[in-house]
Amino acid sequence: MSNLVATAAMGRDTRPSPSWAPAVTALVVAAIVGLAVGVFLTYDDTPSTPLPDIALPADDAVRDLQRAAEQDPDDAANWQALGVAATNQAIATADPAWYAVAEEAFDRAAELDPADPFTTIAQGQLTLSLHDFTQALELGQQAVAELPDTADAYGVLTDAQVELGSYDEAADSVQRMLDLRPDLPALARASYLRQLNGDLDGAIVAMRQAETAGGGTAAAVTIAGERASTSSSVSALLGDLLLHRGDLEQAEEAYVRAQTPAAAAGLARITAARGDLDRATDILSDLSLRAPVPAVVTALAEVQERAGDDEGLAETVALARTIATLQQEAGQTVDLELALFEASFGDPAVAVELAQEAYEARPDNVFAAGSLAWALHQDGHVERARELAERASRLGTIDTAHELRMAEVLGEEDPAVLSRNPVARDLYLP
Repeated sequence: MSNLVATAAMGRDTRPSPSWAPAVTALVVAAIVGLAVGVFLTYDDTPSTPLPDIALPADDAVRDLQRAAEQDPDDAANWQALGVAATNQAIATADPAWYAVAEEAFDRAAELDPADPFTTIAQGQLTLSLHDFTQALELGQQAVAELPDTADAYGVLTDAQVELGSYDEAADSVQRMLDLRPDLPALARASYLRQLNGDLDGAIVAMRQAETAGGGTAAAVTIAGERASTSSSVSALLGDLLLHRGDLEQAEEAYVRAQTPAAAAGLARITAARGDLDRATDILSDLSLRAPVPAVVTALAEVQERAGDDEGLAETVALARTIATLQQEAGQTVDLELALFEASFGDPAVAVELAQEAYEARPDNVFAAGSLAWALHQDGHVERARELAERASRLGTIDTAHELRMAEVLGEEDPAVLSRNPVARDLYLP
């Protein structure tokens, strides 16, 4: 394996066209808001409980790029820029309608200038966001072949290798990124590989370096299947790492700096761990209407379960399923993430089906193995669940929720995670 893990980092179909995006976006918001509050028109945009500060990007810049591309439809650069912006907008706002805009834009760019390898990189980043990791691997390999001295090409390749469980190959790829350009994308990936391999302190060091090196870059990074596209996202990831260490104060500082929906979910999680379940529920309920990213919906379900709010939890399960349907209709694969949610809060039998599909697609990924282990455990298939939990734990991966789930599957009465993070069970449910 590369030295990066062991040492500190140095150094035309039925999808909507761009012009239809406003209508699709409105339908996304209406579906989520209508489900969450029961009536479409009763949502009040002023929350009853003050939210942590979050900064959601307006779509003005993306729409300006749409107009530019439509006014000059033979300019490949305009379509390429639109695709990148739409991808990042989908990531930041959790609005899957933008993925279709991005896909069409990249198709047009590739049609107009098939020799431009930067479109290949951008298509790879979109494919990663849609969780089509096999296709992303092909695009990453193609990008590296075309641009062997370009760090962003290795970024696509690294993310695909990680998600497919090719961890040694990913370490080599990200080391090449660090050699070429030790900036936010390379350092954040180095951090994640250390986390996967059980080096929490090293992961925190590298993520701090990534945060410092950020400078507002928009290069996206895939962390545990989710895309982070700004230095603010990296601050949120740093907060997550600090939570895995049980350091609530430093995690809180990182989340406040981030001002992203995922960071706000982290702050709510800390609020719940400190005993204020009502405030945590209020924050997450309001936030789920503004930016229903997976971190927000999962944290809300956990807090509701802790509080014994069965009615609220049932609504959140329905919300999660609606969001998943919208994501799937946009071409995004969500089997692994939805399987974990169903296993913990919904239907374990459904979770097993979803997790089996995710595991078959990515049998070497520790989280795919862990998802199937947890689903099988919740559905009563104890022995098979234990076998998979052993596989899911083989790297010593640091992820508190994952570790708690695997410890329960394996029947550990005193999980090792508690020695590192004594407040683990206050922060996360298995």
